[in-house]
Amino acid sequence: MAHPTNSDKTLQAPKARAPRQAQEQRQARLAAELRANLQKRKQQARGRAMRDAAAATAEAGTGEAGAAESHAAPQGGQIGGQSGEVA
Repeated sequence: MAHPTNSDKTLQAPKARAPRQAQEQRQARLAAELRANLQKRKQQARGRAMRDAAAATAEAGTGEAGAAESHAAPQGGQIGGQSGEVA
């Protein structure tokens, strides 16, 4: 059996660093995935908030939005609800 030489030891040194390098790469990949997941969850939450706000507005059709519509000028832009026809 052969005894290890200095050249064999230098070849083994990168192997010792490989797990640390692999661990660093894994940590970087996981950090990137976590950031992407956070962004996705934020976007989903914004979408839910917008959907809930739209549903609340639709349910409260007689609320402030409905009151504003009832005080608005009738369609056609004429005040008083007259259609312009002579009776």
